[in-house]
Amino acid sequence: MPRYFFHIHDGACYIDEEGMELPNLSAARRMATKTAGAMLSDDPGQLWDGHPWRMVVTLRQEVICFVLRFSVEPAPVGI
Repeated sequence: MPRYFFHIHDGACYIDEEGMELPNLSAARRMATKTAGAMLSDDPGQLWDGHPWRMVVTLRQEVICFVLRFSVEPAPVGI
């Protein structure tokens, strides 16, 4: 089974050294979505501090499979 790694960048870098064995890319996408949602739910303020937040999912730590990106863009002045 392939091993996927879920690296977090939110102003600091958190490299996933352990990874997770999942059956395929579709399962890795589901896990990334669930994990990102849980992390952002636990600390929603991290998006509002001006740092974009992203999760880079790799296969065997060297092949990038996809990147989830989250950021907040302030509304124009006067709203």
